Amino acid sequence: MSATNMPTIVVVDSTAHMSPLDLIKAAKKVKTTGDAIAGGAPVTDAQMLAGATDLQTKYDATQTKPPTGLTDAVTISFNKLATMYKKNARYLETVSNDAAIAAGDINAGTIVVTRCGYTLKKGAAKTPKTFKATSTIEGEIDVSTKSGGQHSTYIRQYGKTPVKHTPPTVTAELLIGNHVNMSLINLKSGDIYAFREAIIVPTHHKKTGGGTTGIGSVATAKAASLTPAKGGHTDVFSDGATTHYVWSGWIYVTVK
Repeated sequence: MSATNMPTIVVVDSTAHMSPLDLIKAAKKVKTTGDAIAGGAPVTDAQMLAGATDLQTKYDATQTKPPTGLTDAVTISFNKLATMYKKNARYLETVSNDAAIAAGDINAGTIVVTRCGYTLKKGAAKTPKTFKATSTIEGEIDVSTKSGGQHSTYIRQYGKTPVKHTPPTVTAELLIGNHVNMSLINLKSGDIYAFREAIIVPTHHKKTGGGTTGIGSVATAKAASLTPAKGGHTDVFSDGATTHYVWSGWIYVTVK
């Protein structure tokens, strides 16, 4: 068996496009000190704020008439603050990916980045577009995904949530064999549901001599006996010895 690949979280750390005022604004948004995941960032909030204050002071001195400060001083201060900003961005990228892998949920990592004041690289850490949920019929949600191949097994979790981008606290779970499409009916219009899935792709055994292979037979048999690896909350599934797959990120849809 092989696991579906967890998308990689990429944190924007470039400051090349920023003006001094842009960098000051970005630096003031950084909040890592005391965070449960990112609290060990190499630059503290206080240090980041001090750097932003220094840059602001030196920049303001170049805007007076006549100027009371040198542009070289602004450049030096900018580079110092940019270095601190990048250090924390690289640290966040590491710990957020670790958090996502540990939880089996990409959202567990991306939320660390956003709450600490950084930005995710556009297109990074998103659920593949092949996994979709839509509501075009009143009271119904249709979920589909691109086939993982013959004998692949799909597991989906879903639950109602009060707002989008907030994972549900109570979920139902389905082991749906090789059916890539599913529908939920008789739902209340306006309710918001969240969905995520994992795919178990079977190991393809090679033919030897005159024997036959049983491609997918082992994977399918094991899939039926998988149990949650972490108590009752199913983030990572295991057969007791090996973790076989992780969940995709949540997708959200409002019932028509």
